[in-house]
Amino acid sequence: MAEEEKEEIEQTTESFIKSLETIKSGEVDQKEKWLNFAKCMFRTLKTALIHDLNNQAMVRLIQIFVHMVNDMIREEGAIALQQSDKKIFINKSSIQASGTSYATLRELVDVLDHRKVGGITFMQEMTTEQMEKFLDLFKNTTSQADRPYFESLEANLKRNGLNQIMLNRPLGISGSSMEDMVLHRGQLAHYLYAKALIYMKKYMANFDDRSVKIVFAKKCVRTVQDCVDICNQKQQYILGLVTLKYFEEYLYHHSVNVALLAILLGQKMGLSRAQLADLGLCGLFHDIGLLAQQDKKVKPGEQIEHSLYGVSLLMRDKNINASILKRMIVIFEHHFYYSRRNAPRPYQKFEHDLFSRIIQIVDCFDILTSDDGVNPPELPDRALAKMMEQSAKRFDPTLMKLFVNTIGIYPIGTTVLLNTGEVGIVFHSNQDPARFNKPHIKLIKKTDGTPLSGEIVDLSEQPVDKCSRAIVRAMDPKPLGINVSHYLLV
Repeated sequence: MAEEEKEEIEQTTESFIKSLETIKSGEVDQKEKWLNFAKCMFRTLKTALIHDLNNQAMVRLIQIFVHMVNDMIREEGAIALQQSDKKIFINKSSIQASGTSYATLRELVDVLDHRKVGGITFMQEMTTEQMEKFLDLFKNTTSQADRPYFESLEANLKRNGLNQIMLNRPLGISGSSMEDMVLHRGQLAHYLYAKALIYMKKYMANFDDRSVKIVFAKKCVRTVQDCVDICNQKQQYILGLVTLKYFEEYLYHHSVNVALLAILLGQKMGLSRAQLADLGLCGLFHDIGLLAQQDKKVKPGEQIEHSLYGVSLLMRDKNINASILKRMIVIFEHHFYYSRRNAPRPYQKFEHDLFSRIIQIVDCFDILTSDDGVNPPELPDRALAKMMEQSAKRFDPTLMKLFVNTIGIYPIGTTVLLNTGEVGIVFHSNQDPARFNKPHIKLIKKTDGTPLSGEIVDLSEQPVDKCSRAIVRAMDPKPLGINVSHYLLV
């Protein structure tokens, strides 16, 4: 490498060390942090495109960028950078700059725009090795005749297991809301899911530090309020996220899933936005007793009944408002049957809270369809069938019917085999009760593995003859190598 090139990288690295130190010292506001982040991202991408990734100075620059990404994620959740109409947005905020900083942002737009990439979202913390792999793919991926750069790079990221990174498609701002300027709806849903997950983990990790805990409690509240808004706009994206079933950190994913499913059911009931936010928070916190005992590595024989323990944890708060009181009621009641037969005898005379009955249904559905490391997951349609058998005994029958009406007998995200030999994903439920078995299907492959175009077909509008498509049965997507959420979130 030429001496001047080496010097340029070292100067760039040194400038970002100073930026990082300034950010860590708290001397800059949020907008300045975002500007420094965008500048660091540009220098990292630009330098990687020009120089060898193994160069010592380049390695140091990558380490600095990874440090900055991880610090921001720990503080804010996912970091979504989007370019639109020659402007840069980060987490919904427009980045303002002047002088050399303005020129740098314009160059960042050009680097992304040249590749028809709208932006990049960092969903989770990364290692330097993962960032090096991303930069290598960003640098060396090429467009194909049948697949442009964006799709090629997206496929390469998935193939290499870089699930921490999501590409954002190009967007224009004309006629769009602020959320649309930052992220495609599916990406925004994914972004909010990641934020809820991270903030809940931070809340639990800092539970004994009241000042820090309050900060993350407020972040949880704001994120759930945003989830209410996105649930109201695109149901299939939310149900697509609920298909993200991870054995690792199962309880945290379960808590977020329950919150989202509860919001969807509450919307079907016509609850107000404020009620939906409270309901979502009840879902997010319903297993706080289990989470606390898991994080403290309490042995099974030492565990306290988690509902009572969860209530006792929230009772430590000195400022118990109506929202927190509602969470305490749901935590205590959400395992009690509708028939009340398993409730404490003195408590059997009380009708269970509406929110408790909602959480009980969505909690059970997510448990049945998840891999918790103990029981194998049920297919969604089978899980619903089992739950319907217990309607009026374990579950409120009216709410149970409404839940089926909300997600359909083949819930969004269910992998199905059609009578034509095609395999598809349920993309939209049919809201007509007489046509629950005829949802919209995204066709993804044939049974022999041949990929299909992703065409979406409405089974309720198929011709009534021997050639019409119909669902034969639900299928387990794992043996077929199908990532359900990918097909619902793109």
